[in-house]
Amino acid sequence: MIIFAYIISFAIGWLIIETLLKNKNPFCISLQIPLAFALGLGISSLLTFISFLIGNGLHIWFVIGLNLLVLLILIFINKTNTACCVPTIKFSWSNIALTFFWIALYISIYTLSYRHPFGEWDAWALWNMKSKFLIFAGENWKAIFTDLHGHSQPDYPLLLPFIHTWSYCFSQQELIPIPRITAVAFATLCPMLLYGGLAQFAKKRIALMATGIIVINPFYIFLATAQYADILISFYLLASIITLISTLRYQNNSLALLCGLFLGLMTFIKNEGIVFMLLLAALFSFFILYENRRHWKLLGHLAAGIALTACATIFFKLFLAPPNKDILANLTNVELTFFNLKGLMIVKNAILHEFLHKRWCLVWLFLSFLFVIGVPKFFKKECKIITLFFISYFLVILYIYLTTINFDLTWRLKSTLHRILFYLLPSLLFFGFYVHWRNDEIKNASNT
Repeated sequence: MIIFAYIISFAIGWLIIETLLKNKNPFCISLQIPLAFALGLGISSLLTFISFLIGNGLHIWFVIGLNLLVLLILIFINKTNTACCVPTIKFSWSNIALTFFWIALYISIYTLSYRHPFGEWDAWALWNMKSKFLIFAGENWKAIFTDLHGHSQPDYPLLLPFIHTWSYCFSQQELIPIPRITAVAFATLCPMLLYGGLAQFAKKRIALMATGIIVINPFYIFLATAQYADILISFYLLASIITLISTLRYQNNSLALLCGLFLGLMTFIKNEGIVFMLLLAALFSFFILYENRRHWKLLGHLAAGIALTACATIFFKLFLAPPNKDILANLTNVELTFFNLKGLMIVKNAILHEFLHKRWCLVWLFLSFLFVIGVPKFFKKECKIITLFFISYFLVILYIYLTTINFDLTWRLKSTLHRILFYLLPSLLFFGFYVHWRNDEIKNASNT
């Protein structure tokens, strides 16, 4: 029955994209499908959160009714645009082969997910526990933000737990399969989005090559099915970058609004999503104001999209979540043990060790090679925004590591660095291939 939750969410996401882009939709179907799935699931998660605020707990039929109401409104808006309901698909051997590839990938990842049916540590101790509490706590659901749950990071946003809660509305059975299905879905959608994004701007064989690097990496698949929120932040970051580049390539206000929706949703996944949104929005704004001022209206549409979906995060942070003591620590009255050359060397050695670790199958050396041989390309046109974004985020992460006060830095790096690299990998792969092999001419929608 969980499939009905995904069908409703996919329909919501698809119709939102069609409502925004109408007859100027530049996306190929390989790109629009994963975007629609993730956008719809994100919106369904926000609607579930809203239902909790209104009803003070889980009321299954209220959640379902709220989602169906949004779906009916979107259907009414698009009643004259029948093409959006049944998109034109060109049947060819390549499209059939690609369809079977995605089906086989989903089945393979689903099978591999049984290696850890309960997920890894942060899954069952944090994300899945939050989901269970939201579902069964009734009117006491806000206790999840108190010291009672201090061990489970009560300041973390709740997009993933509310996706699980939305899925539970259609199963109402044991919870174990729900997080695994969610993880497998995004583990499949992320390579699909990588392929679709590159197929939009480059040749299909280039898109397949980049996708292959992801899907044949066993460590990536392991982390993708660990039931962490990392796979979500990985997907929504990639979606934000693709839609941001599309906005600049097509100079389309509606694409800017769509990009804003993904940026706003990203803030409700993890605290890192807030940093991603702020950096990308700021760099996009500077680029428009200083190099492309005649398209200043893009800024307003981007801000509107962010406001529509980030309002949940703003409310969550202002009225529900406690402050994060590790991130917002008062550094004036403590000794910063690692904020020195010693700490810098520890971080440098950890990064080199992770880059060279055999579990990554040399992917980081490959990405480093792409950067070294094409440094000037990374700072041309819209590419400079994404390059400066990754540089800025690296500096943010470096600062957080060097100001570590509650943990041993070596332990912290060992516990978190591989997960940071995991959620950055799809976006870095997309960007590296985009910089070197993109088509400079504007490419309209195709059927693959």
